[in-house]
Amino acid sequence: MLRLLVVLSGIALGAWGAFIDLPAQDFSLGVGDGPEATLTFAPFDDLNGARRLAAVTLSLDAALGAAATAENLSDQPNTLTLRLLDGRVLASAPGSLAADAVFSFAPVAAAVAPADGTPGSGPDYHDFGTVSAAPSTVNATLTSNLSGFMGPDAVPVVLDAGGIFFVSGTADHTYTTNVTATGSAALRYTYDVVPTPEPSGVLLLWLGALLVLWHRQPRREAVPAV
Repeated sequence: MLRLLVVLSGIALGAWGAFIDLPAQDFSLGVGDGPEATLTFAPFDDLNGARRLAAVTLSLDAALGAAATAENLSDQPNTLTLRLLDGRVLASAPGSLAADAVFSFAPVAAAVAPADGTPGSGPDYHDFGTVSAAPSTVNATLTSNLSGFMGPDAVPVVLDAGGIFFVSGTADHTYTTNVTATGSAALRYTYDVVPTPEPSGVLLLWLGALLVLWHRQPRREAVPAV
């Protein structure tokens, strides 16, 4: 009986893990043409100490694309190949939480004629159109140094994009690229409910204590009458 009361009181006072998913926010930024973008998220609310932040997960869904053209400057035929070097999008949050999306891209080649002296058109010119690196999804979780996610201030997530789409060739050429990073970022707060004694749990504990005292009190043995 006593053991059952102790078990029941432990359930009443227990804590359960839970999480809050903040809505994802979209971003779009050019690569190498200015400052990075910053998203702001709501901080974690501990409900006056009723909840304890245990972990923060940063989710990053990103894509890297470019509009590219190239033109042959040689008097010989040329093979122009569009490539990507070190394509990545980095999302950084407080407490050194970071999600780094790294991209891969299959080179695209085009054969062009010798230079015809007319810029921006003709058989020596090639428009690759808009190309995209394979999308990347990254999740990163932080379980310590979480103070930057609590308090009245908004939580910043800074996005920075890097990488170069470039065109190589078998002879002299020129090219232009306009690189853009797009995607979304989101935060998840994982927390524990701080145990607080419930009325039913306190009652069970008192009943258990009374039973212990009752079992421990000395008992008088009956003395037979003479």
